Amino acid sequence: DAAHAVVRRLRPQDELQIVVYGTEAREALAPMPIGDGARARQVISGLRFGGRTNIEAGLRLAYGRVQSGGRSLVILVSDGVPQGGLSMPEELGALAAEANAQAGAITLSVGLGTEFHTGVLSTLAAQGGGDFRIAPRSSELRALLEQEIEARGGVVATDLVTHIEAARGVTLTGESAFRLGAVAAGEARSFVIPARVSRPGNVAQVSLRFTDATGRPIVIEGALELVGDFGPADFDE
Repeated sequence: DAAHAVVRRLRPQDELQIVVYGTEAREALAPMPIGDGARARQVISGLRFGGRTNIEAGLRLAYGRVQSGGRSLVILVSDGVPQGGLSMPEELGALAAEANAQAGAITLSVGLGTEFHTGVLSTLAAQGGGDFRIAPRSSELRALLEQEIEARGGVVATDLVTHIEAARGVTLTGESAFRLGAVAAGEARSFVIPARVSRPGNVAQVSLRFTDATGRPIVIEGALELVGDFGPADFDE
């Protein structure tokens, strides 16, 4: 019922993938536009579950389909603890962090019932840039998923590109430009830029370019400054 509700909430152009995981994982529905939802509803009605709880296998199959620069939302639902594959929170969290950093995928983890592994699901959400939600009763899952889809469904910016220009005396040791794809209402994106700084004050000029929901090109510029009580010894390296 909850999966059918998600289908009804999606727009025809939205893409949906369905992964079922047990002892192994399989792709019940390859990523495809929802359209009228008929194919997705057929697949959902025919789903059967069994075996163990190989969360790693399910996540790898889902993350493997994520497109770089997109705005994929990966929803993981689990009612137990990992059995097979990676099982430690930090191990599974690293998969979510990699998908978030490389492709901008957001991971929402949902604990169903009362016997799920809290550490695994909360770490997946934290490392994947998403939320950790709990549905003690299966009847609560539908409303929970509908709320998440509704909250993230409105695209407010597309074609986001940010550029960083180092100030004099500052050396960037990482990338200076990032393509962030699209961002929905309530969604956050973050990135890290390693730099060597020789003095406090102006560190870099940052520009952000994107297209807003009305199709207008927008440019936002600002300065990044290092502020604090620093002495010469702080900048020896």
